[in-house]
Amino acid sequence: MTLTEYINQVDPIRNPNVVLEKNEFITSESIWNGVEKLTFIEIPALYTKYRISGNYIQIDDRPELYTMSDDGNVKRLSCFRLG
Repeated sequence: MTLTEYINQVDPIRNPNVVLEKNEFITSESIWNGVEKLTFIEIPALYTKYRISGNYIQIDDRPELYTMSDDGNVKRLSCFRLG
C-alpha cells in the first residue's frame, strides 16, 4: 500500500504494509547506540492529515520502521517501511 492509499482509507486496515517513497519522509539524525545505527525518520503527511508528530526509527539499513517511545527508544514495529 502507498502512503496516499493509507491516508485516504475509508475503512482502515489494521497494520497494513505501507511502503514510503523517498519524497514522503525526512531523515533527521542517525546515532550509534553501541550495537546498531538508529536513524530517525519523520513522515510529514501524517502530521498534515492527522496531526501525528514524532519520529519513527530505522535500525541499521533495514527497510522496516519502528515507533519510538517517549524517551527515544525503539518501541515496536510500525506498518511503515522504506521503499
